[in-house]
Amino acid sequence: MIKANETQENYIFSDDNWIALSMIKENSKVLSCGCGNGREVSFLVKEKHCKVTAIDIQPDYIIESMNKEPNANYVCGSILDHDIIEKYDYIVCLWNTINYLTKNERKKFIKNCCNYLNDGGYLIVVSADIFKSWRYIFHNLKYKTNYYYHISEIDHWFENTCFNYRVNRLNKTNLIISKKK
Repeated sequence: MIKANETQENYIFSDDNWIALSMIKENSKVLSCGCGNGREVSFLVKEKHCKVTAIDIQPDYIIESMNKEPNANYVCGSILDHDIIEKYDYIVCLWNTINYLTKNERKKFIKNCCNYLNDGGYLIVVSADIFKSWRYIFHNLKYKTNYYYHISEIDHWFENTCFNYRVNRLNKTNLIISKKK
């Protein structure tokens, strides 16, 4: 096993994503939503010996992730409307992936995750809100986007869902840890 600092450097994780991934128990079944180029997929398979299914809407990212880690299952599609049959111990949504969704889509994603998790399973989300930096506030105002959300919106995402959750602030980023009731 590689030491934590070496592993972090090899997979190039920010501290917040590193903490999120360190919470996952070895040999778990994990769904990676918005897997991108597969950094977390490779780490979870190689270091944590997890059975991973990775989903991303971008075909190029799926191919890149498959090249990096061929021992995972891959789905090219949306994390919002793809039918997932299996149940998972963990769902991870890292690298601001949830920020690409609209306000209503974020709520839908959270509700969908209830169906994809085993009882007692965890949804772990890492994302930046509008107050991470002045640049983020300016971006939302200038382009009239909702990419960066106000932290109070997180309560709305989890209304009437199967989750108990808490938000931890790390380096001006939100680590949202949700456990299925």
